[in-house]
Amino acid sequence: MTDDLGRRDPGGGFRGTPFHAAASAATKTPLWYAWGGYHVVDVYTDVVEEVRAFRRTAAMADMSPLNKTRVEGPDSARLVDRIVTRGIGRLEVGGVLYTPWCDERGKVVGDGLVLRTAPDSFTFSAGPLDRWLGRHAEGLDAAISDITDRFGVLALQGPLSRDILGEASGGADWSGLRFSRLRTARIGGAEVEVLRTGFTGELGYEIWTPADRGAAVWNAVAEAGAGHGLIPAGEYAVEVARIEAGLILIGADYNPAGHERRVAHYDELDEGLSSPFELGLGRLVDLDKGDFIGRDALAEEASAGGPGRRLVGVEINWEGALDALVSSGLPPDASPRVRKDALRIEADRQTVGRATSVTWSPTLSRMIGFGVVKRAHAAPGSRITVIWPVGGGVSEVSAEVVGLPFLKHHRSGC
Repeated sequence: MTDDLGRRDPGGGFRGTPFHAAASAATKTPLWYAWGGYHVVDVYTDVVEEVRAFRRTAAMADMSPLNKTRVEGPDSARLVDRIVTRGIGRLEVGGVLYTPWCDERGKVVGDGLVLRTAPDSFTFSAGPLDRWLGRHAEGLDAAISDITDRFGVLALQGPLSRDILGEASGGADWSGLRFSRLRTARIGGAEVEVLRTGFTGELGYEIWTPADRGAAVWNAVAEAGAGHGLIPAGEYAVEVARIEAGLILIGADYNPAGHERRVAHYDELDEGLSSPFELGLGRLVDLDKGDFIGRDALAEEASAGGPGRRLVGVEINWEGALDALVSSGLPPDASPRVRKDALRIEADRQTVGRATSVTWSPTLSRMIGFGVVKRAHAAPGSRITVIWPVGGGVSEVSAEVVGLPFLKHHRSGC
């Protein structure tokens, strides 16, 4: 059995994460989500309540299935620098870097975090990466290993997350930990690594926990947060929060280049492949750092005036989407799950792009999503039409291009 990106559980089924026992005891629903050979809770109580906790107090979420790939050895920095689009030389020990990496055509293979834990040791937190790294490690003295199962990752996110983390870690002061930095701590008697980062747009942290100490860390964080409104949040709420924050996801908002298997369904639209410039990640491309995979293609794209398509926010007329369902005799559901099936976008009856990660935002009370559209239609305020699946047919639903992110980020300014 495999997940969306083909990662296989050696046992042929799905496993619990290091937090499985604690999460099972905390959930009030039977809703679970299959991710990376694991099961994680999808909804603990109510998805709206869980999203609101991210925005108003704090919530903790099990992000353990994120792949973790370690690169170490004398040439580890050279290998990482060969792969990613950002310069590794300025990444200090204890630093965390968000970056994409591309194939030779300049199309994004993946995106994620790179942690520098020692001068010659890096850890990627992203999709499966060991094969891609191995393919490009020829001639370099660097060891590559999948360490996913060694750690559970507990995301603690929200305006009160720093206060909760301080209590959980015995009164430690976390005000000096800058965004995209990490440090060690003791929580629940376990030695953990704490990264200041997150996927919600809020102040928050990831607590990397030894696999055998998951219950102790979960319980310590839950106890510390009891007086601060902390609740557990499932994968559904995490997905909605990351869309509100304007953060893209591999396999949903773009297809990974360099993989034989395609994830999202783009059909006649395109292959779902995108450059960093198209995905709004151009600020993370350092064409002056020296050679890296895809550099020539990206330099050519930049010199030609940039991409012909751009990632935008899309606000969809939710009443039109519901009317289309009701008029076809279907239940009036406002996107009960995040849609990742690449809905066609038209303007003047011509296909101009695709919409992905469409969902209802309980924070904004709007139906929102991402679009990759032709440059002529990428300006905020542009009127477009989303071709909405209805039963066995489709309906035309009006929409508008809006700026990203949908919500102001607080994660790096607190």
